[in-house]
Amino acid sequence: MDRFTRCNAYVFWEPLAHWFALAQRVHIKLCTLIKNERTFETFFGSKIRDRIGDFVPKRIFFFGFWEPNLTGFMLGAIHSGTATLLES
Repeated sequence: MDRFTRCNAYVFWEPLAHWFALAQRVHIKLCTLIKNERTFETFFGSKIRDRIGDFVPKRIFFFGFWEPNLTGFMLGAIHSGTATLLES
């Protein structure tokens, strides 16, 4: 998670929720315009180099993961030594 997003989440206050959301959107847009291709880290430590103008990399860059519900489920279901099958 980038520093501004972390700070914005930490100081969140309900009466100013709309302004926090607007500030986050402006921040995301400016970061994308200033430097679109970046190297960033997921919340579990993997490094990714991608364009944050794209939907999925943008979510991973700013929040550390893409699908919070799916990520939470997978973290609870898969442990060290668990075998998984991916079908394409």
